[in-house]
Amino acid sequence: MSAQKFVARSVALLALAGGCFAAQPASAVMLVELKVNASNRGFGPSAPIDQKAQDFAVPAAPGTVIMTFTESAYAGGAGGFWLTEKRLSNDALGFGGACAYTPRDPIKGQPYRVQCTWLRDFSKKTWTATLTARHDPPNRRQFAGVLTLNVEFIPGTPQDPAKPPTAAPAPAAPPSTPKPTPAPVAPQPPPQQPVSAPAAPPPTPPTPPAPQPPGAAPAPQPVQPPSPSIRGSDSFDSTSLVQGDPFDGGEWRNARDGAASAVRVLATPVCVAGLALQGAGTDVDTAGSAIQIRLLGPSGAFTALDIRDAVVNRDFSPGPGGPVLPPQSRTFAPFLTTKIEVAMRGHGWFLLRGLKLSVVPCP
Repeated sequence: MSAQKFVARSVALLALAGGCFAAQPASAVMLVELKVNASNRGFGPSAPIDQKAQDFAVPAAPGTVIMTFTESAYAGGAGGFWLTEKRLSNDALGFGGACAYTPRDPIKGQPYRVQCTWLRDFSKKTWTATLTARHDPPNRRQFAGVLTLNVEFIPGTPQDPAKPPTAAPAPAAPPSTPKPTPAPVAPQPPPQQPVSAPAAPPPTPPTPPAPQPPGAAPAPQPVQPPSPSIRGSDSFDSTSLVQGDPFDGGEWRNARDGAASAVRVLATPVCVAGLALQGAGTDVDTAGSAIQIRLLGPSGAFTALDIRDAVVNRDFSPGPGGPVLPPQSRTFAPFLTTKIEVAMRGHGWFLLRGLKLSVVPCP
């Protein structure tokens, strides 16, 4: 092989390799790597609980943040992982994502894994990741187990599952080939008409209700369907997820911590005489939290639901947690309503799901 051919082939191979490397997706950046190997022992001022922490900042660019927490054998109690904002922002990490729990409900003595994925632009955020051994505060006992926490960032614009991907345009149909004109056909005799089926017998008249004995209460009237869905203009403090109509059985999640607000101004006033709520409240910690639904109208304001230091039918990310109430319902005298206000307070990751209002004719 001549020197010129060798050089030409080497240049071609280098160009091909460079093209392959350029086609590879951007590499993930590991932001946090923590591991705690805890032993079964008591803890106190001289022997604190095993804990590790690491500050991290998400790159100021679009991308995907993936957090993975593992536990060799779930022991229950306090501890686990925690992400704390060192510098707050309006679009804080932890909102607008989804978490997968394996298993869905942790089992003592079995491995446990949590993986959360956030699809947002994570610019201007500084965080502290903390990993703490499981422990029993009342008995001042630390449990044995190996815990890990990793946070990685994958640069690039992700596809948000809350927004369906744009469908590609359908390919243009190929031009049709003109068909030859068929030759004229000789007239045919008209087809015979089918014999008509015998007419159906007339419907049987409904059986009249049985006579009621003297003094008996009248039969109940059929239940009337509710009024059409409550329509109007909405405003939210922020939004990370909306499915359906949040004020008529749908779901809404906000994208800020500390508090959440959802308001609907009705197009026309209606009378509301009750509500049902499938799920609502903060994530992580219910201490100091609140869920309140108020109706406003010409006569003033009416608090239809007020729950403190608890959530309604929702799960928690690892943390202190708190009381979980079953789905709630309320009934009350019809209230002429022009505006609906939902306000929640607490740690963050707020949820409103399955809110249904009972609309009745106004008295």
